[in-house]
Amino acid sequence: MSDDEGSSDDDDDDDDDGDEDEENENEADQEENSDDEGVEVDDPELQVRGKSVTPSPQSDGKSVMAAEFLLLPTESKLLQMGPDRPQMFLQELGDNCKYVEDTVGLYMKISSVVSQENEKAFLAACECADVLLKSLCEGGEGETTPMELANSLLVHIGLLKSEDKKFRPVRNVTGPMLVLNHVVKQEYFPKQTRDVLLVFVVQPHKALEHCTQARMKVMETLYQF
Repeated sequence: MSDDEGSSDDDDDDDDDGDEDEENENEADQEENSDDEGVEVDDPELQVRGKSVTPSPQSDGKSVMAAEFLLLPTESKLLQMGPDRPQMFLQELGDNCKYVEDTVGLYMKISSVVSQENEKAFLAACECADVLLKSLCEGGEGETTPMELANSLLVHIGLLKSEDKKFRPVRNVTGPMLVLNHVVKQEYFPKQTRDVLLVFVVQPHKALEHCTQARMKVMETLYQF
């Protein structure tokens, strides 16, 4: 065999080796890409967690206690207390339920969240007012007199000046007047208290300027007795 023939055979061997190396490299790249696509990441910090785009009320399913309502009274909190709210408020008062100032003060806080637009809150407040005031008026020995109840209501509504110089009546008494229109119709509510309230409600007063409709309703109801 000549030198030229031997050289030609070597070149052919080199070309075959190069083709094999190139094929091996391509196969390695494909395997590497395949491995990258199939890797499962177990790191919780790198996992994507989906969230619902539909907002749900923050208070959904949350039960509100009497103390939480009194801390910052709102219509929604009153409704979230559930059907046991009258008893919850009565328990919150404890032994103070026999004192007119404590009971009427609580009545004002509950009724102050009431508006003409929210019937559910109005009915809830009326239920609470009935339990609290009935307990006060029918408390047996040492029960509140009709004049004491009338005086306390007038002071808290702002129609009478309080002897306590630190006392400040609520600015808007629309809610208390709306609920008052309900309670004066009840059998437990003393007739003498109605008569005293009527004397003051019929007179123009700055405290009633922002609740004209509610005031008229109370006047119409009181005139019926």
